[in-house]
Amino acid sequence: MIDYEKISTSLKERNIGSVLFDMDNTLVQTHRYYKEEHEIVLRDILKDIYYEMTDEDIDRAMEDIYMIVLEIYSKNPRPVLIDEQIRKGFVKYFEERNQENLIPENIGKILKEAFSFFYKKSPILFPSSIEILNLLKKFNISKGVYSHAQYDWTKIKIELLKQLYQKKYNRELELPFFTTDISDEKDLKGWSKAIEHLDFKKETTLVIGDSLTSDILPAINAEIKNLVYISKKDDIPWEELPNDVSIKIVENIGELLNDF
Repeated sequence: MIDYEKISTSLKERNIGSVLFDMDNTLVQTHRYYKEEHEIVLRDILKDIYYEMTDEDIDRAMEDIYMIVLEIYSKNPRPVLIDEQIRKGFVKYFEERNQENLIPENIGKILKEAFSFFYKKSPILFPSSIEILNLLKKFNISKGVYSHAQYDWTKIKIELLKQLYQKKYNRELELPFFTTDISDEKDLKGWSKAIEHLDFKKETTLVIGDSLTSDILPAINAEIKNLVYISKKDDIPWEELPNDVSIKIVENIGELLNDF
């Protein structure tokens, strides 16, 4: 059961007037979407091209390619389109095995066509996303989203949030958003622009995100003092942060229904 009085007191004590959410892996399950579609599409491609591979070979190849992709892009500050991600992982997988001759010359085109649907639909929401948005609405807290993704894809996710909110609570949800193009970095300037665009005040804004390098640290550099870090580990460089910064660490956004 939600302790509304406790949450209301917490928000008032910190003078929170607005909450700015990261989108991917904060409100929607983007990692899950990537992983599931990666497996479906790549399995079909491997079967079509390498008909002699067993199901076990394909499963192993898919997992290896996925891990290569994670390694390549884990430290990349900019998102990369999924077909290009998989292309690089695919090529490196066969190069590491000295099997360059097995890489189709048109693999880039094949992957681009195979993933043509990917940015036309939204990942599913986390179970508590709608409830969190409704909780803030109940306390008259302004809400917004700042996403490092294509504008059109972000809009699709926003529309899904609004539709499901309308379905559950039978009223409209106001959820403005701001995006940084994937060719740029989600940094101090981006967070400052998002706050300005949404007409929020830095001193009364709470930022919620799942990335230390793209959400938490740049938001702090943008002079945000209250933050929620969605993570299963505490890798925050506490000794380097200003003394007046408050960061709450949760494993998933649903924990905020118990204590904001």
